[in-house]
Amino acid sequence: MSFNPQKMANLILRECEFLEERYEGYEKKLVDVIVEILQAEKKNLVQSTHIQKQVNEICYKAGDFLMEKLNISEIEKEKSHETHQRGI
Repeated sequence: MSFNPQKMANLILRECEFLEERYEGYEKKLVDVIVEILQAEKKNLVQSTHIQKQVNEICYKAGDFLMEKLNISEIEKEKSHETHQRGI
């Protein structure tokens, strides 16, 4: 069975529609990461690059970005909750 990037992309993007929006722009960021991985895979098929290392780097970068966004989101929720409790 051969690798069909278009079919794979469509399948992944369809599944992304069902994910919880963890922060504004989450789905777009996830799609960007998926596109970056698929482009790396396409390049790997043509040039025989070190795909695993590239995918790891993409995932680590996305993970760091997600953690930053989630931490900011949690801080904002805490501030909102504190303000609500004080009746401000």
